Amino acid sequence: MKAKELTLDDLVYGLYPNGKRYPHPFRIAAVDIYPTNKSPRIVTVGGYGFQEEHLAPIPLTDEILKANGFEYFHKNFAALDRESPFQLEMVEWPNEEGIGLWMLGGVIKIRYVHELQHALRLSGIDKEITF
Repeated sequence: MKAKELTLDDLVYGLYPNGKRYPHPFRIAAVDIYPTNKSPRIVTVGGYGFQEEHLAPIPLTDEILKANGFEYFHKNFAALDRESPFQLEMVEWPNEEGIGLWMLGGVIKIRYVHELQHALRLSGIDKEITF
């Protein structure tokens, strides 16, 4: 994943140098896009520092949605409440998993937690995603 895809408070996984994932997610606290070396440095809450090649997105799952207050109100549709214009639909994308976000009559593919966080912020919805 690239540093330019991230904003403050985004949730991501950190990776050890051997590629193994840390057992818990990290919340982004700062992104240094002008590092002294070639790869941007990302700092997380708690002071952990990662190069961008040692970060991985968190796949968005049905369990994460439910744990964060999204409720299903019609087969594949989920929302924080039934009146919300911000609705998610489980969509089958060719050859990959993802969730379709219906906004203003269009659909945006959301595959990762940080993408959901961006969509919520852009929609003016103050919702902290947790696990």
